[in-house]
Amino acid sequence: MKKISLFLLVGLLSYACSSDKKMDEREIYTFLELCYEDYFKNYDVEILDLLDEFEQKLVSEGHLKDTTGDSYKKLLKTLSQDNYFSSTENIAAMNDIVLFKNPMSIYECAEMAYGIDSTTISQTHFSSISRNIADYIENNEEISIHYFFDTYRTKLRKEEIKLPYIKQTIQVLLYRWYYQSGQIQGERQ
Repeated sequence: MKKISLFLLVGLLSYACSSDKKMDEREIYTFLELCYEDYFKNYDVEILDLLDEFEQKLVSEGHLKDTTGDSYKKLLKTLSQDNYFSSTENIAAMNDIVLFKNPMSIYECAEMAYGIDSTTISQTHFSSISRNIADYIENNEEISIHYFFDTYRTKLRKEEIKLPYIKQTIQVLLYRWYYQSGQIQGERQ
């Protein structure tokens, strides 16, 4: 009986280790989120805390009704039609690293640190959207920020916007545009 149990256990372990279990997108985004955090930690920036504070600022200023994906979609729609955030406060306190550094090697980090195959990452819905944006940038001389807002609004479901890696990517875009809006408003005064 012990030999049979041992044989079954070894068989199951071998099967589990050799099976090519496909990772779901949420798991992939979790590893990408970790790489995103690590990138900014290299610059002594706690990106999650900073983006949480920024999200609360957007809520308190009325740009977001709440922190749901639906509220983000409404903000993206507004920004895809208007030029700037309607009001911005305390842009001087915004973090320069987040404004100007662009984490380019997130996928490579997930591949190297967590063993996620790049093909698996490239098959995610958000990666497909990112490729479409990159193609658009490559093929057009002038690109409006409204294109980004409209693309995220129309291509992402509100449930996807709530996934941490996707949400962080959108929040950084909003963070930068919030700053830009403040700069423009300051110049007009």
